Amino acid sequence: MCPKLIALIIFCKPGIMRVKIISSLTALVIMTFFLTSYQPAATKVTISGKVLDNNTGEPVVNVLVYTRAGEIEAVTDKNGFFKIETWQELPVELQAFHPKFTLYKTQLKQAGQTLKIKLTAK
Repeated sequence: MCPKLIALIIFCKPGIMRVKIISSLTALVIMTFFLTSYQPAATKVTISGKVLDNNTGEPVVNVLVYTRAGEIEAVTDKNGFFKIETWQELPVELQAFHPKFTLYKTQLKQAGQTLKIKLTAK
């Protein structure tokens, strides 16, 4: 803050002028806080798909599908389907883990597409 402004507030005679200065400064500080802390809302991204065995083409059950950041995860159902909703910005690195298969990694650059993940047995 400007030293002259502080001196004006301190040495100003009590009354309407001092109240106006303090009110104006308070409003300025509050507006600065809100304007600098505002962040636009992120868009929710839905990631869904099916996990298949690369050799047999059969669905793989109980595959842990997660974002690399570790924020969101899902486990495939009996049909190999999964669905993840995240607020992370694209691109999102997606990984699929099952102890009997090699780790699968991919980078999702577009939302709204249904993934087909093919896992290779170890």
